[in-house]
Amino acid sequence: MSTRNSIIENTIALWAEPHASGPSMRAILKKSAITAPALYHHFDSLQHLYAEAHEHAFASAKAWFGARLDELLAGPELPPHALPALMAELIDRWCNECRHFAFVRFECLLDAARQGHPTDQATRWEYLWRDAWQTIAAHCGMGPAGQGTGAVAAGLSLSHLIRVRPTIDRCCVEEACRGWVNWVQGKQAGDEQWHHFALHTTERESIPIERPDGKALPLAEAAAQLLIEKGGGEVTHRSVAQKAGVSTGAVAHYFRTANDLMQGAFAVIYWQSLTRARKAVGASPSDRKMLSLMTVFNPPGPDWWSVIGWLEFHLAVARDSSFKAIDPQLRYRGGHMSKRFLECLLPAGVTPTQTDKALFSNWVFGTRTQIAAKTASPDFYHENTQWLIKLLSGMARPDE
Repeated sequence: MSTRNSIIENTIALWAEPHASGPSMRAILKKSAITAPALYHHFDSLQHLYAEAHEHAFASAKAWFGARLDELLAGPELPPHALPALMAELIDRWCNECRHFAFVRFECLLDAARQGHPTDQATRWEYLWRDAWQTIAAHCGMGPAGQGTGAVAAGLSLSHLIRVRPTIDRCCVEEACRGWVNWVQGKQAGDEQWHHFALHTTERESIPIERPDGKALPLAEAAAQLLIEKGGGEVTHRSVAQKAGVSTGAVAHYFRTANDLMQGAFAVIYWQSLTRARKAVGASPSDRKMLSLMTVFNPPGPDWWSVIGWLEFHLAVARDSSFKAIDPQLRYRGGHMSKRFLECLLPAGVTPTQTDKALFSNWVFGTRTQIAAKTASPDFYHENTQWLIKLLSGMARPDE
């Protein structure tokens, strides 16, 4: 491999490493075992290297999807019940074989969301993802559900980057994919044995995400703002102290390490999200229905923290094994905040299962990420949201 290609591949690999919202010059030089002059011999600047790395990652991912589609389209069309196994296999392979590319894709979406306008890189990634899943769904006789399938797959791929227990993780993905086909056919997800099994282990072993309070709260809020505005690599004691208007020593008193700071930022994002969900739940039944429709139906407003924050939260936990105590919380409790919104959209008498809740959470996150990154038009968003709401409003229990 040439030195140039080695530098590019090492840069791509660094996006999947802890605090790597943007691989630093120092990290690239160390991983590539070269000097700065050697790097500048091949690239005009760090931004030039980033651009080349993004291009290489995209081209590699495009080739990977192309090979998978060639395998699929070489055979006859398949029935809908073939889709769950296919979805689960592709999501699992993507998150393992193409793990570095998955991080690069999400970083492109984060960059576009922060800039407030679409970028060429983010748009190309999303069209690649969307078109691939549209083709996959159509080949299994579920063409009208193609865009929804892509959104669910996006949400599932994000959570599947968090490695807790590989066997259970894989079973939960396939169970969710079976549930998605049930949804498209007008029924509840039904099967939820693996989701219950995973939840049981979560409740037994995971550590609760403690809510910051007292003098630690404004410091954790400053860390959360930096995480959202600039990424995990910018959450340092010095930057938090500067943003909060205190000394570095004051920050270190409450948050001893950089990981402590990140966990403080995560806690703020988690509890702000939970507070909003509880506020909606506390409204009257008619108001809850309207809040549910507004939350799902309307594209995110100018305050992107709920999308950027959760995406950064997931990526940081997926990258860094030092956060493993909260891995199960994110990996297995999908939908515990949005479940009341789902309940308001289902027919009377239909109680959502844990798989239903996870599906709803994954669809909402996958769809809202697209609109936050400006990679989908409002018409696209509204059409697909109307389709899902109509699907949910006519949902029947699996035994009906």
